[in-house]
Amino acid sequence: MKLSFKLSLRNIIMVIYMFGLIVLENGTPFMVAVKFLLILFTAIYVLSKTKLRLDRYSRWILFYCGYCVLSIIWAENKDWAFYIGRTIILNTLCLLSFFQLCSYDKEWMRRVLVCLSLFPLLKFALLFVEHGSNILWAIRNYDVSVNTIGMFSGLAFTISLSCLSDEKLVQYKWLWRISVFMNAFIAVISSSRKAIVFLVMPICVYYILSSSSFTKRIRNILLVAAGLIVGYYFMINTPLIYNIIGERFQNMLISIGGFIIDASTSGRVDRIVYGFTWFLSRPLLGYGIGNYNFLLSMVFRNTEMLVADNNFIDLVVNGGIIGLLIYYSLHYKLFRRIIAFFKAYNKTEKIFVSIFLVLFLCDVGISAYQSASSQFYLAVCWYIIYQPSGRDSMYARASGPRLYESRGDESRSDDNGDESGGDRP
Repeated sequence: MKLSFKLSLRNIIMVIYMFGLIVLENGTPFMVAVKFLLILFTAIYVLSKTKLRLDRYSRWILFYCGYCVLSIIWAENKDWAFYIGRTIILNTLCLLSFFQLCSYDKEWMRRVLVCLSLFPLLKFALLFVEHGSNILWAIRNYDVSVNTIGMFSGLAFTISLSCLSDEKLVQYKWLWRISVFMNAFIAVISSSRKAIVFLVMPICVYYILSSSSFTKRIRNILLVAAGLIVGYYFMINTPLIYNIIGERFQNMLISIGGFIIDASTSGRVDRIVYGFTWFLSRPLLGYGIGNYNFLLSMVFRNTEMLVADNNFIDLVVNGGIIGLLIYYSLHYKLFRRIIAFFKAYNKTEKIFVSIFLVLFLCDVGISAYQSASSQFYLAVCWYIIYQPSGRDSMYARASGPRLYESRGDESRSDDNGDESGGDRP
């Protein structure tokens, strides 16, 4: 079956946004322009269709964004609240806009998979051109976000594997094999411990969950544990790999064991302890959006590291228990859906279940709530995993009705992107 992506202004805008999200640095003038271009184009496009589609994800993100804006009222520091609040509003509008456009595109899912697989390679290629071959072995010596590069490439490794099982994308096997190898290579040389987690854990989780029986899952858990031990032994005892990432990973495990804590882990622990202390002072509503950063700036005046690197701490300090519950209500719904329909998922859907679980677990090391890229990956997981019951294929559900559920009439996009009416329970 031949894959055909139709060239339209809508599709070009979607690809440009994903290019900006992965390849460009967030906060740069060009990236801000890309975001406003997406929002403006979507507004015009939706008005021309005379229908705004709001599904559960859209209502959730609007509600959470509204709560963040409301928290400015009781914020400890209004300047910080306005600054972070503006970021969350812009990210929210971008996510709503992007998936509004997806609702008119039957091939949205494949387009996203292709971009998320290949754009990390382009990002690294541009860095290679800018800094030269030394970046292959000493990337931390340059002013680049190694955790971001590692996260993109680690997840792209798993997403590229899912492309190999797609009936239309499989014809480009050579491309996805190159993508698998190169993204794994980039994740390793990024020297980021988070990158290794995003590289290895989704595949391990998928391998464990893909078994149909309890006995086989136990067997797979043991095999995964053995594989991780062998991989760790290889990493520690191979000088080249040890110098790149092995030493940092070894220090992390030693820190978890409580024997020796390196400077990075020590700083993270201090920020979490301070955050938990502040949370206990205002447990219900918190200090207002962005005010964890403000409170931390009062303690560590000579550092730029004003993030918790822990989504749970960030959320409870900024929005209290209420903010935490609102944010993770989406995850709760998705966990319930996974439990109910996991056996009916195909390979790609199960891979994204694994990615979602790893994203959730990695919230202990990432301030995901204000990260445009983390929120984008979460949204993609939602729209791939959250299936109406009784459907047969995720690509059969990739048009508007599948992406945007409603209680009454829904519209179906035909091959040309036009809508035709259709009733659905």
